[in-house]
Amino acid sequence: MNAAPASSIELALRPTELVAHWKRCSLTADWISSYLAHDFEPKARATAKNALSTVANELLENAVKFRADEQTGIKIAAGRHGGFVRIETWNAAPDARARLLASTLEELARGSLDSMFAQRVAGGRVPGAPGIGLLIIKRDYGARLDAKLTPRSNGALDVHVSVELDVARLESV
Repeated sequence: MNAAPASSIELALRPTELVAHWKRCSLTADWISSYLAHDFEPKARATAKNALSTVANELLENAVKFRADEQTGIKIAAGRHGGFVRIETWNAAPDARARLLASTLEELARGSLDSMFAQRVAGGRVPGAPGIGLLIIKRDYGARLDAKLTPRSNGALDVHVSVELDVARLESV
């Protein structure tokens, strides 16, 4: 179901500016989460804001780290859709890195999240692949993660990552 968002935000960003000032990733994530937090009950706003900022920051940092080049923009969008919040990023990535992302998401969908967490903390990270952040998002927030990869004419892939979070769970984290 594709419900119209109660509120939403969409930003186009230049990766060079984020790389030059890495703190801009977390500032952007904090701003997005603050914007969306006003759709939550006052008692739940701080908790929801923290969770939303964590998710937005992880997605944005991955989009920046795994980009194909310095020129292709990155887009991030977030919106409240009734009982869930969706946060999405769009970027171009080299084929190998995009495929590692897809592989990571497949692993998260079928494996024991607690076992994977213990393994990755103990040093089981795959070089060049997304780190522990996506695992934490899925494990701690019950997120639904999806990635769509679309080939580009230059050999890179357009990467669209989507995370859906249940509002009820965000209010009780």
